Amino acid sequence: MTHLFWWYSLPRLMGRVSRWWALVMTDGYFLITLPVTFTRWLSPALLVAGFACGWFRPGYVTTPAEAPLLFCLFLIIGILSGHLGLLLLIGFAAGDLLTTQVIFETTDAAVRAELLVAKGHEYIIFGLVMVQIPLTAKQLTGLLVHSLLPNAGKRLSGPNGRLLLLGLTSLLQLTLSGYLVFLWAQAMVLLLRTTYLHFGWLSSDTIGFFQIRWPVLVWVAVSATLVRLAGQWSSILVPSVAQLAAAYEAKVRPVVYRFGRLERLPKWLTAVWNGLFLTFLLWGAFLTTGDMYLFFVVATLFYGLRAYLTQFAFWPGWMRKLWLKPPVWRLVGAVVLAIILIRLLMPYLYQRADGTFWPVLIPSLLCILIFGALLPVYSTKPNAP
Repeated sequence: MTHLFWWYSLPRLMGRVSRWWALVMTDGYFLITLPVTFTRWLSPALLVAGFACGWFRPGYVTTPAEAPLLFCLFLIIGILSGHLGLLLLIGFAAGDLLTTQVIFETTDAAVRAELLVAKGHEYIIFGLVMVQIPLTAKQLTGLLVHSLLPNAGKRLSGPNGRLLLLGLTSLLQLTLSGYLVFLWAQAMVLLLRTTYLHFGWLSSDTIGFFQIRWPVLVWVAVSATLVRLAGQWSSILVPSVAQLAAAYEAKVRPVVYRFGRLERLPKWLTAVWNGLFLTFLLWGAFLTTGDMYLFFVVATLFYGLRAYLTQFAFWPGWMRKLWLKPPVWRLVGAVVLAIILIRLLMPYLYQRADGTFWPVLIPSLLCILIFGALLPVYSTKPNAP
């Protein structure tokens, strides 16, 4: 019953801090419902394997981004299960950090602290693709399928309705996984600039793999998603596996639907936290410390505006109108508006802010506001008009 600790007790404990942790630590639970016993030992095994990879550094010197094969293996595990991806990353971070000698050789406490923060930044960047992207792809797929069900009810009620639903869901999840990995590959070289500035060992030849050979990463992500989907559908179509899956879902449902301490923070503090995290994530994009502080202030104001939109008189009416529109069309509208904004705004900003990253950062903030307005997250649905 060791797997119950990893898949139930640990998610429940971490969920007290944040609901996000509970969602991650239960992602990919189909693995423990399969009729093979080794999958129940994958959690501790990958934690140890991650530590070994960080300790022995196979194929890389500074970051696993220098070892494409190792990174593809990390990506496959993360796509299969956010739970396993997070444990692998935690183990790797521990081993890698302990063997980064420059951190322990320096006698300057300030430099050591800065190097530790830079390594933490690197681990978060890899966590985006190993943990957050699989979770986001799954959640967006659920959102889109749920919005399409009312219009496709008659077709799904037929004899092939279940197969049609499985095919639609699979196609959406495959597309989203591949596209999100593509976006990450394009952004990671800029984001990893922090590691290069602090450690100075990154080679453009190895890091360039992510921008030049990004189709490899996309195909790896799509292939891993196919394997994941096969496991997920077995927990629905195979009666014995479906029974175990239903029992596990009933057990963890109160855990993943309960807000943690972070979700219960005051809105203004949540805005500050989100602004701080976004600034830290984009650390490598800032040329000066002043730019970083200014971006933090602007990002916090944007998140605060998004959090306090409900206080404006127009917002309740806007929300009632939004909930009458299917989420899929709201998502499409947000994407189209974001693309138009980027196309129009970035050339203008580049002409007036040459040599800085503000032409990228400002449209990013505006896109956050657009998605927040068209796809707001609330615990309850507002009353219909």
